[in-house]
Amino acid sequence: MVAPLRLCPGGRAPSLAIPDWLASADPADPTAPRLVLAESAGPNAADLFAATALAAEDAGIRPVVAIGDDRRDPDAARAVAHEAAAVAPDAVIGHFGSRTAMAAGEVYGNAGIAFLAPGSSADDLCGPDRPTTRQIFGRDAEQRAVLEAAARSAGPAILILGERDNYGAGLARDLSGAVAGDPAVRTATVRILDRYGAGGLPRDEAGPGAAPVFLLGSQDFATAVVDSGRLPRAGVLVFSDDSHGAPVVERPDIAPRAATVFLDRPGTRLVDRAASDIRERAAARLGRAPGPYLETTYLAVRAVLDAWSPADGRARRRVLDTIDAAVWETPYGRLRLDAQGRLAGHRWCLWHRGRAVEPAAVAAAGTVSAGP
Repeated sequence: MVAPLRLCPGGRAPSLAIPDWLASADPADPTAPRLVLAESAGPNAADLFAATALAAEDAGIRPVVAIGDDRRDPDAARAVAHEAAAVAPDAVIGHFGSRTAMAAGEVYGNAGIAFLAPGSSADDLCGPDRPTTRQIFGRDAEQRAVLEAAARSAGPAILILGERDNYGAGLARDLSGAVAGDPAVRTATVRILDRYGAGGLPRDEAGPGAAPVFLLGSQDFATAVVDSGRLPRAGVLVFSDDSHGAPVVERPDIAPRAATVFLDRPGTRLVDRAASDIRERAAARLGRAPGPYLETTYLAVRAVLDAWSPADGRARRRVLDTIDAAVWETPYGRLRLDAQGRLAGHRWCLWHRGRAVEPAAVAAAGTVSAGP
């Protein structure tokens, strides 16, 4: 077994915990595909590793693996991307944060390296500045439409909390602007807070009232806000996609009034496997339930490995062409990439206790109705 290569821009080794079961092919093997996995320390990185291990196992191909730590920082992401380019990978998978994905994507585009982003929802992730980026996830504009519908059902007063330096801040501001002047939402209070700065939430705005609260940002942010003790003791809590299935949403005191925005799941297959089987195998490796981006990450890795052929050697030149022409069976529908390299064929919805519900289920009465 060969350990993955660690990318160390500026001499700084990744702070990610790399499990023993994430094996790499011999870097000297000229016939093995080369993957760079880039993310920051946390549950998404562990899920990235699990999805890669499972996708390689199911494809019957062991790639050369290199690991980079973007530290949730755009500058660090650029440094990792430059280090990755020196490895000459067939593709890079990861950079779940929108800010890091956009920064790194420019470097990969200039180097002609395929970059598949399975967790970034930035609306402008794909474009002329990032021509080799492929967005294997939905977009903020689509998520925002569900949030807007939920907000209109939840009025007349809502509290919107967004995470600073994160996609959540943009979602919060856009959501507030979308419902401004809407008679269904007379008051939309917005607060942009630091990741662990829930203490910036004034008590007089988060007292015992039942006004629905929208928590938009990372799992860490949502957990810090909930743990602050400053949220209303009643009323609906609506979380953005990063908290879908997160422990904080499933707490006994939170779950009855929690809803998350995520992709609908009309299907049961993932490429050529049962999606439930992939999640069970991932859980066995992780020692916990996998997070929300396991399936899209598995899809990204399989897409690269399925586009690679041992007969051609390393097929960096044609990986993107093959991926662009593919259609995949997934739990989120039959998916493909559009002409801009963005995911198509999916839809967003609201989730409550493991069931998809309509945005109108977030009622002004401060409850979530799962319907019949």
